[in-house]
Amino acid sequence: MILAFTVISAFGFLMVGLMVSSVVGDYLIAEKTKDKQQEVVMLSGQISTLFYDQDAAQLQELLTKKADELNGRFVVLDNSGLVQSDSFALLNAQEIDTSEIQQILSGSTGSAYGFHQMDVVVDGKTTKQWVIYYAVPIVYDTQRIGVLFYSSSIQDVIDKVAQIGYRLLLVFIFVTIIVFLLCYEFAKWTTKPIANMTEAIYEMSKGKFNMRVRSSGTNEMKQLANTFNMMSEKMENFDRLRNEFVSNASHELKTPLSSMKILVESILYQEEMDKEITTEFLQDINSEIDRMSAVISDLLILVQIDQNDTLLKKEKVSLNDLIRQSAHSLSPIVQKKDIIINLTATEEVFAYVDKIKMSQAIYNLIENAIKYSEEGIVTIALKKTPESVFITISDTGIGIPQEDLTHVFERFYRVDKARARGTGGTGLGLSIVQRIMFLHGGKITLTSKEGEGSTFVLELPANDSELNKQ
Repeated sequence: MILAFTVISAFGFLMVGLMVSSVVGDYLIAEKTKDKQQEVVMLSGQISTLFYDQDAAQLQELLTKKADELNGRFVVLDNSGLVQSDSFALLNAQEIDTSEIQQILSGSTGSAYGFHQMDVVVDGKTTKQWVIYYAVPIVYDTQRIGVLFYSSSIQDVIDKVAQIGYRLLLVFIFVTIIVFLLCYEFAKWTTKPIANMTEAIYEMSKGKFNMRVRSSGTNEMKQLANTFNMMSEKMENFDRLRNEFVSNASHELKTPLSSMKILVESILYQEEMDKEITTEFLQDINSEIDRMSAVISDLLILVQIDQNDTLLKKEKVSLNDLIRQSAHSLSPIVQKKDIIINLTATEEVFAYVDKIKMSQAIYNLIENAIKYSEEGIVTIALKKTPESVFITISDTGIGIPQEDLTHVFERFYRVDKARARGTGGTGLGLSIVQRIMFLHGGKITLTSKEGEGSTFVLELPANDSELNKQ
């Protein structure tokens, strides 16, 4: 990336340098051309009378003087292209055939000039130099009587342009080096967070989810680093929860298996065992099997609703009916305790939900309220607003300590492990309820006071538009 950026920058500077050099060169040559052309035009007017009167001596003198002043050479030709006077006195009576002179003689232009590279002897050495030719008509009484031809070296201008180009090249090289160094440092500064992030991702691919990267660089890089750290933290938490889940699930399944193994071995290896004791052991084995079955059933439910592509089979459902059905299913447990289930609803409340899953959630909450209450009332209230539907389940049971309120929805979490196992709880019921509410776009809230009871509130979207379609 650094190399590509440097190459692009260098190419840009090179183009700018060439354009500047070209513009400066054109300007210098144009200025010199303009000045000399004006001098030649003025001289043609001065010599027109001398040339017409054939005053060769005075004409030669004037040409020589002007040639010295302008550091060039003047030649006067007649309309036939023959030299009549030469400031160098070398080409008299000879013919000069240049494109500039031909343009004047043909009458195609009022003046002409051009650039030519010629061999020039300087200090006994022949070198190639650039010269400029000017040709203008000599006019007397509105008639062209000849051509004034001027030649002058412009090698000094060419040398200046070359010198400017050389200096621009040095500046170009210097700037390119500076740009490269700045780009290199800038790239290091901007890509270092990415390199650190890449390394962290590589380590995470090996299972190290505790990796974090430093938030530095531009605002975008800081935002990317913060997002990465949030993702890493979530993955670490998910990994921790997964490990805890596997550990807890293993423990929940291993505990009844261990108990059953002890009970079965007692039956197998004791030669004579009282029938009542054998029956008691078999009943205990049956209870442990029920516990394992309950754990496995809840695990299967969690796996099912945890799937990202879980589809809810929503329909218009009477929540009053769901509550009555759940309460009826739990009536055998209620009859064993001094508990009353009281449903308070001023009207029939309908909601657009998955009937099976919502029934599971309501059942779990009512079952919990009954399990952790020895006596009293379990109150279930229904309320509907334009935006939401509320199901409130309150009990007068043992309640939940304040320090446990934020953990009760965690999987396998129990406030009182010994009591929970005694009541047959798996520690998964509230997790299932919370997940079901999330799938429905709702939520569950909890308030509780130890020794006084607990209140769970399920809040669902009203979905009146969907209900009206039914």
